[in-house]
Amino acid sequence: MKGSGKGHYVGTLLQSQATEFTNFTEFFEGDDSTVIDGNNSIHGTGSEDYFNGGWYAQPGGWVEKLGGPLHGCLDYSLPFSRTGGYRFYITDKLPFSKNIFHSIEHGPEKNNRKVWYTSVAFYYANQPVSINAAPDNEATIVFQPDTITFYTRLMQHLTYNGNIVLKDGNAVLTGNENAAMNINVNELKTGKYKIYLHQENINSNQISVNIAAGREASGWKAISLNRNDVYVGDVEIYDQGIPVSILFKKENEESRLIFNRVMLVPIK
Repeated sequence: MKGSGKGHYVGTLLQSQATEFTNFTEFFEGDDSTVIDGNNSIHGTGSEDYFNGGWYAQPGGWVEKLGGPLHGCLDYSLPFSRTGGYRFYITDKLPFSKNIFHSIEHGPEKNNRKVWYTSVAFYYANQPVSINAAPDNEATIVFQPDTITFYTRLMQHLTYNGNIVLKDGNAVLTGNENAAMNINVNELKTGKYKIYLHQENINSNQISVNIAAGREASGWKAISLNRNDVYVGDVEIYDQGIPVSILFKKENEESRLIFNRVMLVPIK
């Protein structure tokens, strides 16, 4: 909010949607800043702190869309890189006599994350201090990323069995016996998707995979690991309550697989 006049700033609603899937919700590391009557009165430590949702990407709090009467989470989705918050100033309202500029960064520094922000500012005044364009239907369109991303180091959406371990935030296939990864897809629409794994290290070996989502499995097939984004295969999600399962096995002892993202791309 930026405006001139006299009043009290009393509340913020913010919805945020990343448009670059590789950075999940890192835009929520941006600092809030409030300049009142020409003085930088408040400089916060991060968007999540502004909404009293510190450690927001952890289970049991912000990610569960929890909140209180005066602050909390509106939405949170790591696969869709989306979140939002609300905060109301009741006992700590921000009075201004001449002007106010209330802002928040998108990204850890220098607005360096690509994201869409939609916000509503609440204030008391004897006349409008800021005139903005009236909302229209186009402004209500929800951005839908063309890639839904699951992060091995952050999410409860991925569970592992057998010879897959987490090391330094990466999923690592170890041993020659079969291993499995299950993907919680309850946030996704039904339909067909292409599945990719993003590797940390490219190599010239192969592994075999078998994909299922509650119905008959695809059957074992060998895939090459000679690129960063490895195409694993297609899957049809017909019930969001049934996880997508990917079975792995090594082709030989030298084969290795280390990945940090699982990406599902809708087939249109």
